[in-house]
Amino acid sequence: MGSTALPSTDNEQADGWYAYPLVGVRRAEIRLARDLEGDEVSVEVVDIADDRTRESIEFLLSVFARYEVDADG
Repeated sequence: MGSTALPSTDNEQADGWYAYPLVGVRRAEIRLARDLEGDEVSVEVVDIADDRTRESIEFLLSVFARYEVDADG
């Protein structure tokens, strides 16, 4: 995982999440954390400004969920 923020996260700890604000015309905050017992990454989206932004983020997350990251490639 190199220098990314995820290695020091833990989805079972309240303060174990990495938060990244999306700032622009619309705002939201993306929170990410690793599942220490597997290869999964938990994602939460909070502080969504409006329904259009929520729908766009839900769509993108459904697309991203279909792919795996190859850390060696």
